[in-house]
Amino acid sequence: MTVIERPSLDFLTRPKRLFIGGEWVDGVDTFETTDPATGEVLAEIPVAGPDQVDQAVEAATQAFENGWRDMAPTERQRLIWGLGDLLDEYRDEFAVLEVLDNGKPLWEAELVDIALSIEILRYYAGWATKIHGDLLPNSIPGLVSIRKREPIGVVAAIAPWNFPLLEIIYKLGPALAAGCTVVGKPATWTPLTTLRFAELVNEAGIPPGVINIVTGSGPDVGGALVSHPGIDKVAFTGQTEYRPGDPEAGHPHPQTCFAGTRREKPQRGLRGRPPGSRHGGRLRRSLLQPGAGLRGRIPAVRGGLDRRRIRQGADREGQGCAPRPGPEP
Repeated sequence: MTVIERPSLDFLTRPKRLFIGGEWVDGVDTFETTDPATGEVLAEIPVAGPDQVDQAVEAATQAFENGWRDMAPTERQRLIWGLGDLLDEYRDEFAVLEVLDNGKPLWEAELVDIALSIEILRYYAGWATKIHGDLLPNSIPGLVSIRKREPIGVVAAIAPWNFPLLEIIYKLGPALAAGCTVVGKPATWTPLTTLRFAELVNEAGIPPGVINIVTGSGPDVGGALVSHPGIDKVAFTGQTEYRPGDPEAGHPHPQTCFAGTRREKPQRGLRGRPPGSRHGGRLRRSLLQPGAGLRGRIPAVRGGLDRRRIRQGADREGQGCAPRPGPEP
């Protein structure tokens, strides 16, 4: 067995703050994020209060109205591409942080989470110059119909724990390319790579307020975001079944269904046990990504907790099943 020693990461020793309007802002409290393999505390993470959420939304609104939406598409393209280049430069550090905070294998963090995050930013950088309107046919003499695509405004991007940075980037890329600004919130369990990514924003030359990052619990911080009158669109991946309105996995052991999956009430409990039971004590959550056929996959999970069976059943349809102990704070 190969044992990978944890490298010395300066980021872990630096104080963690919220990223609002291009500046680092203290939260109202802190919580610990831990290494799921050892239980070791990795860092103290700030909790955003209502005032900080307001500040983040206001910063995003100002950035949207005062430059980002009207910036030349070629300039937005250059900035988004530059953000991808910076992530590429620090890709090894990000991969190790993802392993420490999330618990996934290093190869997966390198080849999936970070590699795809880089390519998504570069892909959507290209889209910045390819969003245009249309001249539509019109049967009424003397009239011209024009369809114009415009950015919607401020986007709340709320991500789950299983692909922490990647799920933020999935939401960030198209929003930035379209001319929207973003307030991002990583999952409570796995905030480190998103906070480290925020450090690249100023370095890449992204204008203040275009990207903002707040951290804290789903019901409190996520709830404040999705109910905020200044938010124009919510990009969300997570659990919604148990407590409607909670913008993150509100139940200790939810079935998290990504956008694009069929909603077929998948959570009836593994091995016939009710949702929230320990169901054998090993698999805490099942995570299904786009393209997953829930009706076919849930029996494979119910049938037992053998990880090889789960992985074999999941990989064929783009699903990923991963263990994560304990309820989310």
